[in-house]
Order: sequence, then structure tokens, then C-alpha cells
Amino acid sequence: MINDKASVSVSGTVSIDTKMQIKNLLERASRFENEGDNGRAVEYYNRVLDMDPENGEAADGERRSRGIVVFDNVAITVGETLKRSAAIYLIVDENEKYSIRHGEAVSLRCNVGVHSLSAFTALLPERSEAFEINTTYDEKEIIVEKNLFGIKILVRNTDE
Repeated sequence: MINDKASVSVSGTVSIDTKMQIKNLLERASRFENEGDNGRAVEYYNRVLDMDPENGEAADGERRSRGIVVFDNVAITVGETLKRSAAIYLIVDENEKYSIRHGEAVSLRCNVGVHSLSAFTALLPERSEAFEINTTYDEKEIIVEKNLFGIKILVRNTDE
């Protein structure tokens, strides 16, 4: 009879090299992310973070896959208004409120998803527009214009 169990006695510190395992997990996570399978991508990025909590590549990938934006990606400016001194009131996603005037700007951070922007003045009724952040690389420039009190949204994706 062959005994297939063995024991080794070690004294001192033992370290396990996980570099190849982390590399493989990151490759799989990246592949899932590129295929649009964000749930599995998050799972694999988190496996890396369990092994190496300081892994920046995994942390960034996990945030991207969850659609979490880590920088201001929406700029709202006021173009020509009916009166240069008139304030335009903005409501983003029904809770963030801003008051800006001609030439002023507001920068904010919006995660991946659809967002609402409402604008109004003391004299003009509320106008609403929806805008979407499709990826964590999207940047939006929104201009509130005099022309029929319109809202113009310019879309840029910085992942180029």
C-alpha cells in the first residue's frame, strides 16, 4: 500500500507567490468587462482584491464594472440668457440643486446610467432633459441656452 500523504516541517516565514494567479484573474476580469458581463467582471476583480487589497488595477476595474465614476464628468454652463444677471435654477436627478448665471459653470459627478436635468428661471417654466452616461469614460457638456430656453447636451467619450 502506497501512502500518498506527506508532511514537511518548515521553520521561519513561508510566503506563497500569487502573481500568476492574480495575473490570470485580472485577465479573466478584463475579458468579462470587455464582453459587457459586468457582474462576472466585478466578481473576478474582487477575487484579486481579496488576495491583494492594494491592487490598483483590480480596484479601478471593479469601479468601472460597477459604473462608479471617480471624477467630475458633467459640466453644466449657461449660455446667453434672457438677462445676463438672471439666475437659472438647475435640478439634477431630482435632488441636487444649483443656481447659476451667465458665464458660470457647475461640475458634477454622475455614475453610469440615465440622469435627469431640469432648468427654470423665475420667469420661465421648467424644461427637462434626460442624459445618459454609458461608460465611466463618458463626459457630458451641457449648455443651457437662451434659444427657447433650451438645453443642449454635448457628449464626449474620453476612452480614445
